[in-house]
Amino acid sequence: MATTYTPNYNLGKQIEDKNDTFLMSVITDNADKIDAALMTKEDNLPETPDEPTKKFLNGNKEWAEIEHEQLRGKDSEAGYQHVTQTQKDKLTATTKTIISEITDTIETLYWSATAPFAQNITLSVAGHTITDADYDINIYRISNATVATDKLEIEAYSYIDKAVISADNTLTLTAYDYKPLTDINVKIEVVKKW
Repeated sequence: MATTYTPNYNLGKQIEDKNDTFLMSVITDNADKIDAALMTKEDNLPETPDEPTKKFLNGNKEWAEIEHEQLRGKDSEAGYQHVTQTQKDKLTATTKTIISEITDTIETLYWSATAPFAQNITLSVAGHTITDADYDINIYRISNATVATDKLEIEAYSYIDKAVISADNTLTLTAYDYKPLTDINVKIEVVKKW
């Protein structure tokens, strides 16, 4: 798989080739890098709201002092503008938001007859047209209460090699070599890119 890296935190990301297999190790490495960066940010926060520090907000002391004055409630006569909770939420918001969680079953009956085996799942989220450009999909297998069935689902799930939004509101699953022979219970997260 070809991997590129983000300029600020050196996070790995998959190149736009949708046919590439994504490596779980890239996600794991990214989680470790994000965890370390957040710990560094936390270590650099002031001990009290009245103690701005040069290290806060990447060393931008002026911005840190203004931010602290705004959060402490200095009035606008001092030349500061108050930050509302909504404005603060926007500043700290993530770039992706889960808009829906869909519980579904990937049924054996609907795989194509020949390899590569494919199956389409319709994604229905009120008020949204799910497209590859604006949405991401996360798929998680839901454990079965029966151990024997759970093992069969784990094996069947491992055969799925690719999942892409192939058309509006359509998720296409592909199994290149082996057709899953057990129905698989899944949770599908629909994630809006902002």
